[in-house]
Amino acid sequence: MIYRIDKIHCPGKDFINIDKDEYEQIIKSKEKLFEVLYIEEKFDFILTSYEEFESELLTIALKAVIYDNYEWDNLANDIRIMDRRIINLLSVCRLYFDHTSNSLSKLYGKQSDKYQKFQISRNYEYDNNLAYRMMEGLRNHIQHNNLSIHKLLYSRRSKDLKKDNELLNSAAIYMAVDKLKNDNALKKKVLSELKTEDGFVDIRPYIRSYLSSITKIHDDMKKKLRRDLEKCENVYNETIEKYYNKFSHNEISIGVMRIDEHKKAIDSISILNDVIKRRKELEKKNSGIKFFHEVVISNK
Repeated sequence: MIYRIDKIHCPGKDFINIDKDEYEQIIKSKEKLFEVLYIEEKFDFILTSYEEFESELLTIALKAVIYDNYEWDNLANDIRIMDRRIINLLSVCRLYFDHTSNSLSKLYGKQSDKYQKFQISRNYEYDNNLAYRMMEGLRNHIQHNNLSIHKLLYSRRSKDLKKDNELLNSAAIYMAVDKLKNDNALKKKVLSELKTEDGFVDIRPYIRSYLSSITKIHDDMKKKLRRDLEKCENVYNETIEKYYNKFSHNEISIGVMRIDEHKKAIDSISILNDVIKRRKELEKKNSGIKFFHEVVISNK
């Protein structure tokens, strides 16, 4: 078996022979780089879903101010819109956790420190953050039993009690604790810890705190992977540079190949540094606020 770095299109002329170990190292590096890119993309799904959730609340509050929007039918429509946003957000959060666990297991094994650290971080947030426990249970409740929002309130109050010419408008969503007590998806202890107003719980601060926990878990996971990813990036970039330095075909798509005894390519695996560039761009984009429960969005 022959292993080489070659052009993807029209191979066989300008190539570099490599040994089996180098070939397998390149393939493994590519697999890790793409898997971690996919993890970052799923984290990006979470943030964009959260953005849609907060944007929808702001839109509802704005419409309530501009239009005569207090009829029951309009209220019911707004509740269902926010139900949909919560379903989308919690579903993507579950997708992130399941897929990331599978990716880490596939790349490093379930006994590895990287996989174990991810699970430990999840367990820590579950044990130490009521919002995390509540939102995990609420996702199960929505999936198996019923929707989450039982009340929506349009609020209009003076921003400064000393001034009566400026009003702060907002929309808040609530769930009724009594409607969740018979559902095993939410533990009785969790329900007893929730801060209620006449039997209702404002969901917004719990969602924001849940996002803070997920961001911490994600950041901890990335720190654990950083050294190994740097090695993979070096292997990837050195492979590209080795070929371009010899043949100066900077615009040519290259890859690694296995060639059989008949000089036919068994496989051809492309090598593109776009995977590294895209992940780093997403990481930069997603490195904004870390503590969502400490931030209030306003257009003031």
